[in-house]
Amino acid sequence: MDANAWAAVAALAQVATVAIAGWALVYARGQVREARETRERVTQPNVVVYIDHNPKNFQYLDFVVKNFGETPAYSIRVTLARLDVSPYHNNITGEDVGVTELAVPEHIAVLAPGQEWRSLWDSAVKRKQHSDELSDEPVLGHVSFWDKINSDPTVSAPFDNPIWIDPKMYRNMLRLSAVEPAQQISQEIAKVAKALEH
Repeated sequence: MDANAWAAVAALAQVATVAIAGWALVYARGQVREARETRERVTQPNVVVYIDHNPKNFQYLDFVVKNFGETPAYSIRVTLARLDVSPYHNNITGEDVGVTELAVPEHIAVLAPGQEWRSLWDSAVKRKQHSDELSDEPVLGHVSFWDKINSDPTVSAPFDNPIWIDPKMYRNMLRLSAVEPAQQISQEIAKVAKALEH
């Protein structure tokens, strides 16, 4: 090969090198952008609204607004359709108290990471007893929140998560105890036997 052929091969190699370097630059830039977006998504607040069993009594259902994010959530607004509750009667007088829906705050000032606002919603047993009076349709809404105090709505839009609460979601559930029933019964019998010895 003569010198001109080698020059052409070298020029072609340079063009290929520049093309590969350009593609690598575009790819790396995309990766940096994706990493930045992921980091921002991970470090933002993440407020979720859901129904959970009451930690003290499995038969009661709680309405929960919780920040699962890594930063505080500010100016939380819950927009939700009406959440029916089973009829509540005063245990002393037997009168109907007149509560027909759960009172949910329209605004919560701040929720720290992992913090929750929890309220007793209803009794699963009473919901079953009054199933003909209560709606089984899913309750839809959304929760909006900011990642900064006093965010100016014109500067940034709030974060927004959907709410979908299905009143039927805990029907036909079976709760398993950590202690075997036979073991629990034998422990109770042992306590009674000890008490009778004294």
